Amino acid sequence: NIIKEDDNEKHSLAFKHSSTYNVGVNTSWSKAGDKNKGGRVQLLKYDTTRHPSSDATNDEQTQTQEVRARLRHQAQFHDLVMKNAPRYQAASDATTNNTEQVYRKKRKQNKKYHYHDYSIFIVHYHKTGYVLSRELKNLIRDIEVAAKQPADPQKYVNRIVFKLSGVDDETGERIAFDQVGNWPHSAFPQRQHMGHTQCPKRFELQRGTIYVQESPDLFCSDSDILPLINSVKGGTKIIHFVRNPFDMAMSNYFYHSQEPTPEAWVHEDDPCHHLYMNGESLSSHITPTLASWTHGTSKAPGETQEQMGDSADQIVDMCQSLYQKKRSLRNATFYEHLLKLGKWNGLRLATAQMTIASGEANKRLAGGDILRMANNVVKFQNLQQSPQSNIHVLTVSMDDFIKNTKEGTMKFLDFVFGENNNVITKEMRSEAAQAQEESYNKKSKSTHVTQNEGKKSKKEALRGMLKMDKHLSHLLNLTEVLVNEALQQNG
Repeated sequence: NIIKEDDNEKHSLAFKHSSTYNVGVNTSWSKAGDKNKGGRVQLLKYDTTRHPSSDATNDEQTQTQEVRARLRHQAQFHDLVMKNAPRYQAASDATTNNTEQVYRKKRKQNKKYHYHDYSIFIVHYHKTGYVLSRELKNLIRDIEVAAKQPADPQKYVNRIVFKLSGVDDETGERIAFDQVGNWPHSAFPQRQHMGHTQCPKRFELQRGTIYVQESPDLFCSDSDILPLINSVKGGTKIIHFVRNPFDMAMSNYFYHSQEPTPEAWVHEDDPCHHLYMNGESLSSHITPTLASWTHGTSKAPGETQEQMGDSADQIVDMCQSLYQKKRSLRNATFYEHLLKLGKWNGLRLATAQMTIASGEANKRLAGGDILRMANNVVKFQNLQQSPQSNIHVLTVSMDDFIKNTKEGTMKFLDFVFGENNNVITKEMRSEAAQAQEESYNKKSKSTHVTQNEGKKSKKEALRGMLKMDKHLSHLLNLTEVLVNEALQQNG
């Protein structure tokens, strides 16, 4: 067998002679047309236990003769390899060329196979667009089906292959974007990154594909992430769902302190666990980005990385002072703390978890999303402004989207397809936006609970206290400024 490796045109051949031993021969030659540069025979260790006669005799002279015979076979095989190396090279190149020609022919026959030259990257966070992002992903697919197959749009409703690939599995026709990321899973592992690059694991975007991603760890440098996020011909369109950090914290606390709680991880989580498995803290990856941002804006005082780090450390200390410190709560779960600490300290503990926790303690299901959101706002701004990039960012306020669902959906669809798209027409986009609004209103009516003025005022008081809290307020206020700035840049 000949195995092509990387771009160096190196080949490795393995030869097995009888059942008694293996010989490996490694050769290396240049690209087709160059003369062979020689090879090297690699001898594998001789194992007498595998030889048929090893149990019959231990005669040293016999073993020496056997080894010499094997060396002759190796030399003969090596000569054969070197003689035929150019032929093997030519055969390998011919196979590669034939494959590429077939691929190009198929693409030429079906020019619309990837009629979208760009990718879509939808990013959201805990309590910030999980359901909405998936609904909008499906809306994109539905509107494309209606445009491409108006006679029978229901044909694709339950077609699993189509939902994943956007390709009609019967005709091979491309109808819609590929989709990566579904209801239970993100496109890439959330709240994780690779140690050597600090980029998310398995992260790379391809054209003609929609990616739905919860809370990515975008800690790598702009130069490292650009080739991964800007690797497609038509660039990348990023839809970034954000939320006012104080609204995010309030929603998070009241959601998880329900009886019963909607998500099981709160029974197992350590809300103050701020470290990754390698011992590095979440904040250590984010504070350099935020500190750099403060020196480039007039809306926040400039801060050093050390000052930012101190603010994060204070939140960790506050969290640890609340969690399992009371005698009655020494063995209590995070959820039990939310119920028994009282609303103010319960809110503080939940907000600390949402700010500094790495997510490692709950299998990366939640934690640290306020800081991650702030980090990614800056990252996306930097990527969009890079002269080497073809990246466009739409920052979407969850609260504004909910207040005016039709307008928010229309803005989203215009960004995805382009305002002057003649296939996905303005009329089609408007109808889809109207349907999305009606669906949301219907759903909100079925789950809506009217709040009396007393409960509403108490929540407002808690929110006000959070803005003044000596441990939490600094990073939350900074994130609020950052989010508002990003939304204003959208116009």
